[in-house]
Formats: sequence, C-alpha cells, structure tokens
Amino acid sequence: LTVEEHLWFYARLKQTPDSNIKDETDKIIQDLSLPLKRHSKVDCLSGGMKRKLSVAIAFVGGSHVVILDEPTAGVDPYSRRAIWDLILKYKK
Repeated sequence: LTVEEHLWFYARLKQTPDSNIKDETDKIIQDLSLPLKRHSKVDCLSGGMKRKLSVAIAFVGGSHVVILDEPTAGVDPYSRRAIWDLILKYKK
C-alpha cells in the first residue's frame, strides 16, 4: 500500500465518514512533510518516514486516546522533530 492508502485504510477502520477522509489525510500528509511520498509504496520509505507514518496512523480518524511507546526511537533528528511537532499539534 502507499502512504495515502494506509491513512485511508486506518481512517475507514476508525469509521471516519468518507467525506472527511480526503481532507484529513491531506492535512496529516502535509503536517508530516510527506506530500512527495504520498503515492510511494511504504516499503520504499526510509525508517524515519515509516515512523512518521505509524504516528500519523495513530492520529488519523480523530483518535481520542493515543498511546505511543518511544515514537522517535531510532530516527534522525529531522524526523524526530517532525514527529514531536505532529504529536504536539494533535494533542488536545
């Protein structure tokens, strides 16, 4: 699956209305600075990008509670900052 397909799939699992999925996935992809990788297969992504995607999957669909265990372990400083920015942005 591609980055966008993963986000769409998990949004559907969380029963997000079809009308909201496109906007939500677009927003998360922009927040993660992954617009150029939107249509890339996940197995072609770097480890940091895969970690960003896994954190995004946790937040997609309007999750009320998200438990993350060392979400930035083993990623480069740039990806670490992007992941923490996403976590802080979606913290409500």
